[in-house]
Amino acid sequence: MTLPWFFATLALARFLERRFPNAGLALVLALAYASCWFAYGGMLFAHGFSGAAVCAAVLLALGDKPSKLALFASGFAMGWAVTAEYPLAVLAVLLGCAVLRQAGRSVFWFALGGLFPLLGLAYYNSVCFGAPWSLSTAHEVTPYYAALSQRGVFGIGLPTGSGLWLLLFSPERGLLFWAPLLLFGFLPPRGEKDVLSWFSWLASLAHLLLISGYPNADGGWCPGPRYLVASFPLLAVCAAAFFYRHWHKPWARLTGGVLALWSVPAAFLPLASFPLTPPEFPLGPASFHWPLLRDGVVAPGLWLRSAGPVLLLVAVVGLALCATAWLASWWLRALGVVAAFALWSPSYALPPRTFEQELELAIVRDVWAQGDGQWLARLKQQVASPAERKRLASWIWSFEANKTRTLPARRP
Repeated sequence: MTLPWFFATLALARFLERRFPNAGLALVLALAYASCWFAYGGMLFAHGFSGAAVCAAVLLALGDKPSKLALFASGFAMGWAVTAEYPLAVLAVLLGCAVLRQAGRSVFWFALGGLFPLLGLAYYNSVCFGAPWSLSTAHEVTPYYAALSQRGVFGIGLPTGSGLWLLLFSPERGLLFWAPLLLFGFLPPRGEKDVLSWFSWLASLAHLLLISGYPNADGGWCPGPRYLVASFPLLAVCAAAFFYRHWHKPWARLTGGVLALWSVPAAFLPLASFPLTPPEFPLGPASFHWPLLRDGVVAPGLWLRSAGPVLLLVAVVGLALCATAWLASWWLRALGVVAAFALWSPSYALPPRTFEQELELAIVRDVWAQGDGQWLARLKQQVASPAERKRLASWIWSFEANKTRTLPARRP
């Protein structure tokens, strides 16, 4: 998953630097080093791959005078994106319309390229589920997700206000807290006449409205709004256009720099500690990932084995790149870093953790990070109901089973 993410990010940086000098490169650096786009590039989730495929498809199709081969490759990439995430079919249709407007009859090559991945999906469905049109979403094993898939179209209904709040502004999943610069991508283009800017805006907005109608839009354990990740490159295009129009204004560069510096922890801390963020934790990098790092839970294979060097890596890579790109002078960089830390100050005043939050931290420390069981044992003193006692006992059983590699005769 990392290689498609890496090359797509490089291609986007090269393209936006040419299209929107200074602002384009600064925005892509913020996308790569100061948003959860970085985290998904290092995980075996489809969202990083599908986002890379969408990025490649758009750049190939809506670049300067694309050839027939480029349109074929664009359709092929978009087709693979749809096979990874079915809701991206909306983006595929919109991209097809944009290609038709720009290239006329050459849209045939785009459609032909997209046909091959869809044929592969049909063959996969036929082998696994008995029919080419029988999608995996119709064969969920878990009762909760099986019930979701029966609602609306593949489980997605009409847009809801609660869904929009969750995806944009909620402290748990909202872009405002995980990648605030991308919110500028939802502003409609002004003064832009090219197809790319308008397509990116319309496709991002359509994707947002579609996912806001999904009852499980929080995505379970994941960093940020996982179901919007595939449209992050499109939001970056629109946000780069906005900052390019205002790049000569100091407030624009200062605002962008502070927001980029503020969201650097969202990029690094999930991959440095435990990559998945429970939906119950507001300001996840501060309330969930940092406590894990502080207690010695470090990602397997990471050469840094303590929280101090991890923070040093964050400071050297993320802070330096973002500050250099957005803030020209040293005193502006210093001001930006101070302002970013000041914005994080409310995270130190978060309310006491609930039993559910303490249990989830203990599960990661003892069960998944192979601890000694002390965190789960401590929670016995905080149990306040039979339901909590039963849940805790179940996870203690899981810890013992994982420790001995054998299952007890009876599960509590």
